[in-house]
Amino acid sequence: MAKTILLLALIALALAADRGLDRARDARRAADPPIERLVAADRLAGERVAAISIESSSRQLLYGRKQGLWRCREAFGATCDEAEVRALLASFLDAHGVERASGAGAEAACGLATADRVTVRFHGPKAFEAPDGDLLLAFEVGRSFPEGPHGLAFVREAGSDRILEIDCDPARVLASARPPIPPLVDAGFLAGSLAGEFRGFREIRIEPREGEALRITRDLDAPASADSAWILARGDRRESFPGWRVGGYVGLWLRGRFDAFESPLRPAEIGLDPPAARVTLVPETGDPIELAVSAADPAHRARVWNRATNVVGVVPGELQPLLAPRAELFTDASGPNPWEAWLRKP
Repeated sequence: MAKTILLLALIALALAADRGLDRARDARRAADPPIERLVAADRLAGERVAAISIESSSRQLLYGRKQGLWRCREAFGATCDEAEVRALLASFLDAHGVERASGAGAEAACGLATADRVTVRFHGPKAFEAPDGDLLLAFEVGRSFPEGPHGLAFVREAGSDRILEIDCDPARVLASARPPIPPLVDAGFLAGSLAGEFRGFREIRIEPREGEALRITRDLDAPASADSAWILARGDRRESFPGWRVGGYVGLWLRGRFDAFESPLRPAEIGLDPPAARVTLVPETGDPIELAVSAADPAHRARVWNRATNVVGVVPGELQPLLAPRAELFTDASGPNPWEAWLRKP
């Protein structure tokens, strides 16, 4: 009997301890602010974001859609990385958080003082016509932290005094990978030109202002095991050459990144009217991509003008002869791949 009483007493103590833990847990939960969406799910119902403006104490950036592509005004209309634009939208529209402070007194501690904060505004299709810029949403972004898979940040909706700590860090997306190129901009030579499922090129045309024009096409009669499946034509001559030279040349166009952008409005002033060479890349599917390449200037810079997107980018002058090569760079198999040193760069 004594053992039974002792056992019942121990069970009662354990139940009481559990109830105490439950009450403590409930008290902590009651003390924590509730988790909420930064933007209500139906907030943008029927609306379309067509422009984005970003403002800080040091600069202003404007992005808008043109010809089906996101472009940056401060990069002379350079196209943006669509995935990065979506990531910026998601960092606000999909974010959840809790209120951490309110009022102007908390601004400095949260990085939301005027000199520190970044303001991101999302505009509708009438952004450049409506007096209010067709403003849909606006947020002020303060301090951020690396915790969690997407980081954390203090954010306040413009016009509100509530400061939320959200489970996304917009500053991650807004950090430029290649200064001075603005964030979100795709600095690739062929950015915005490879629509759909890209399966390589079937023809390359290189037309220098001085010298022979080159046309490189696949050799449809070559067996699959052949070392070369490409033919270079110049004038009446047709020559086979190591096929991996095409891989090196195409790799430069696909992987190359501009150092800066310039305006296409005065092409003669930057050596593009007329250019030193015209290059046409013909994909397996899709429209040909026409590019103009300038000569290198005294500052050892050259320009590339993507005529399809009307974007002019700046490249190191040493790349100019690799972008607009002579025939010998393809046909002379005695030397190394001319593009190999560039392709080894990280």
